[in-house]
Amino acid sequence: MNEMHDDRPEDLDLLFSYTKKIGINFDVDRISEKLGKELFVLIIKNYRSGVVSVDSLSALCELMYGKFDPLSDMYELLLNGAEIEWYIRNEPGKAAIFIEDLLRNFGTV
Repeated sequence: MNEMHDDRPEDLDLLFSYTKKIGINFDVDRISEKLGKELFVLIIKNYRSGVVSVDSLSALCELMYGKFDPLSDMYELLLNGAEIEWYIRNEPGKAAIFIEDLLRNFGTV
């Protein structure tokens, strides 16, 4: 599904603005779950206030899931989040579940 976001450089710019605020080096292979959670708490806060669209939320998840250990909760949450756009068009009920998972896991500070 990566081809969905390849033509959206604004999502990469948005991600870099968040990683810069938190002090995350995006060039490293792996990011700690602690920093990832801090990053997504900020992203979800802005999603809830309408600053981040659902399309951008899905793109940010897609850009980030590979930065975490494949056996981690962050990887699974963000991998599911990366599919939100597809599920909105094809299985809206699953999209809602994935969005709720993100909100439940990152919606509190």
